[in-house]
Amino acid sequence: MSMALFTMSVNAQDKSLSVVVGVNPGIGKLSTSLSHGKEEDHDINYKMGFGVSVDIEKQLSGVITLSEFRYGKWKYDSRKMSTDTPMFPMPAHCDDVTSYSFMQYAGRTFFPKKRLQIPVYIGIGADYLSGKPYHNLFVDLGVKARVKFYVTDVVGIFAGADWTYGFGLSSRGMPSSDTHQEYMSLSYTRPYVDFGATVNF
Repeated sequence: MSMALFTMSVNAQDKSLSVVVGVNPGIGKLSTSLSHGKEEDHDINYKMGFGVSVDIEKQLSGVITLSEFRYGKWKYDSRKMSTDTPMFPMPAHCDDVTSYSFMQYAGRTFFPKKRLQIPVYIGIGADYLSGKPYHNLFVDLGVKARVKFYVTDVVGIFAGADWTYGFGLSSRGMPSSDTHQEYMSLSYTRPYVDFGATVNF
């Protein structure tokens, strides 16, 4: 049966444009860090609440680009603070956070004209986290892989996984002078899964 899926061809052109919609039902985590050298380091962890993404994918002879817009809700889980009197304005209680993301990926599709396809991507982008203590923009690097199965020549379903690293800086509440501004380094890692559908045009 599995061999048959690989050998069945999709009657598709070498060049295609697809709209891809994905949903995360609550699988994944967001691990964040705020640090200022050796003086201060805070780790805050969140569990996935709900996520949705809308992608525009272009394919030409197996080479692909993917523009992804993603919205996510993350539930506060735990935190570890390195000091009782932080320089950064840490709240007494952390909020759940909301993420707004854009990623631009490029990659290749294995078995591009078959019913079962495996696209693999690398990408860069940006992410905005909102919810105390975060109101910050991050620069992102990410990798992604999906398994697609085309039910018809134009409609398919998929399951995917990706991993993202984000980095940012914040001067909010940090000491400053006429000649110098202190910054807090912000970072996160985000493993993520999604399931959804794709439609070719």
